[in-house]
Amino acid sequence: MNEFEEMFKDTWFFEDVPLGYSTASPYGRTIREADIINYAGISGEYAPIYIDDEYAKQTRYGRVVAQDMMLFTFTTSIDTNNELTAKINKAILVSKGTKNWKIYGKAYVGDTIYTKSEIVDKIDNKPTRGVIVTQMSILNQKGEVLQSGEYHLIVAKKCYFEEQFAKQA
Repeated sequence: MNEFEEMFKDTWFFEDVPLGYSTASPYGRTIREADIINYAGISGEYAPIYIDDEYAKQTRYGRVVAQDMMLFTFTTSIDTNNELTAKINKAILVSKGTKNWKIYGKAYVGDTIYTKSEIVDKIDNKPTRGVIVTQMSILNQKGEVLQSGEYHLIVAKKCYFEEQFAKQA
């Protein structure tokens, strides 16, 4: 087995990813008060609903809620545990962003969130790479969808890395 084959032996390249493939994260991420405070510190999202227990008790939620964008940022760490991400991780060149991302519910301290993904489209638009469109959902421990939308990834074709390795030889 050569260096290329060894490095990418379990990798799915753009052409390998099956349309309709669906997977869920086997492990979740439990939201802690420290997560909310730390995220507020780096994002500047210090609204009282996130950090003030007494204020939050007076809202329709009745308690502090986790920042919506914090949940979204957790998807990349949770999603690395699912089979699809494990297979394409080395072939991902860059994230192209999201589309139609919607928020349906809130997460609270003590909730555990999970991800579920399905390949809904493949856009074969370049000779050495393409776009994989994943319908991703963030769910809580009750199976309720909290957020959902399309996540677009630019994924290399096998020839992209073959060319890179050929240049190094």
